[in-house]
Amino acid sequence: MRLLYSYGLDLPAPVAAPIQILHTAHALAERGVDVTTAWRNVAEPDAVLRELGLGPHPRLRLVEAAGGRSLRRAARGCDVVMSRGEHGVRSYAALGGARPFVYETHRPVVSAPRFFARLRGPSAARLEAAAVRGCAGLVGVSRGALEEMRSRHGGHAPELVLPSGTDPPAEGPEPPRDLDVVYAGKVEARKGLGVLLESMRCMPGVTLAVVGGSAPELAALRPAVARAEAAGARIQLVGRVRPAAVRGWFRRARVGVCPLPLGLSATSERFTSPMKIVEMMACGTPIVASDLPSVRELLTDGVNAKLVPPSDPAALAAALRGLLDHPEPALVGRARTDALGLTWAARAEKLHRFLERIA
Repeated sequence: MRLLYSYGLDLPAPVAAPIQILHTAHALAERGVDVTTAWRNVAEPDAVLRELGLGPHPRLRLVEAAGGRSLRRAARGCDVVMSRGEHGVRSYAALGGARPFVYETHRPVVSAPRFFARLRGPSAARLEAAAVRGCAGLVGVSRGALEEMRSRHGGHAPELVLPSGTDPPAEGPEPPRDLDVVYAGKVEARKGLGVLLESMRCMPGVTLAVVGGSAPELAALRPAVARAEAAGARIQLVGRVRPAAVRGWFRRARVGVCPLPLGLSATSERFTSPMKIVEMMACGTPIVASDLPSVRELLTDGVNAKLVPPSDPAALAAALRGLLDHPEPALVGRARTDALGLTWAARAEKLHRFLERIA
C-alpha cells in the first residue's frame, strides 16, 4: 500500500500534529506501508525525525507539497490520500476525487478563527461538509470528534476512532520520582494552567514542574507563580523541551496532571485526545485529570486515574495531595495495561486495517 499524508505545516513545529502524524507514519512504515508525508516546508527530514526520537526508514518520506499542483503531483501513484483539519478540507477540494481520500478530524474547522482569514471562495463549513460527505473514510481522534462531524454534515463513509498514541510502556528500573507534580503541554488558558497554579496555593511544600511554553508565555504566568510560591508551593518553569524528552519528565513525577478547564474550549472539553494523558499512562505516572467527555474516552475515575470537576482548584488540589500522600498502585497498573492498546504501533495497526478497506 502507498499512502500520502498531507499537512500544510512548516517542520519542525512545536505542536502536537507532526508528533502524531510522523509517529503513526513511522509505525505504518514498519508494517510495510510506503508512506509519503507532505508538508509546506521541511528544514531537514532526518533532523525532524531525530527531534521526535525516530530514525530514518526506507518506506517513509518527508517531502514539500503544501497544496494545489504540488499536492496533486505527490498523490500520483498513491493508493490513498489522508489529511486532517483545515488543510484536510482544502486538500480534498484540491484533489477533486482523484484518489480515495480519508479525512481525519480533531475538531470542527469553524473552531479555528485564523482559518477564515486565509480562506477564499467557499466557506470553511462548506469545505468541511464536502470532505466529510465525500471522503472514502472518516477518522476521528475521539468519538466526540466523529459524532460532531456526523451531526453537522452527515455522510456515510466508514469511520474509525483513532486516539492519540505513545511509545510502549517503559521497561527496566524506575528512575527516582523526585518531582511531586508534572504538567507537560501548551501554556495556554484553555489547557488549565491558571486552575493548576491556583490549586498549588493549597499545597505548600509541593513541587510543580511546568514543561512547555515559550519565554513570553512563561513570563505571563509569573504573577500566578508568585502567588503560589508565596503560599509555600515550589514552581519550576522548564519551558519547551524536545518531544522525545517529555517522557523523562513524566517518569520523574509522583503525579501527572491534565487540568483541562470548563467553558474555554469545546475542543478541550469534547473533541481532543490528549497525548499527555496517554504518555503518563505508559510511564506509570499516577494521573489526576479533569472529568470531561474528552478525558473520559481514555480515563475512568477510580480505575486508571483520579478525575476531578473541571475548573475547581480546591478539588484539583485535594486529588493531587491525596495521591501524593496515599499512592494507589492499582491505578498505575491498570493505566499501564490500557496503554498497551494505545501505542503508536497499535494505532498504526488499526489505521492500516482501516485503509485496506478504503483502498
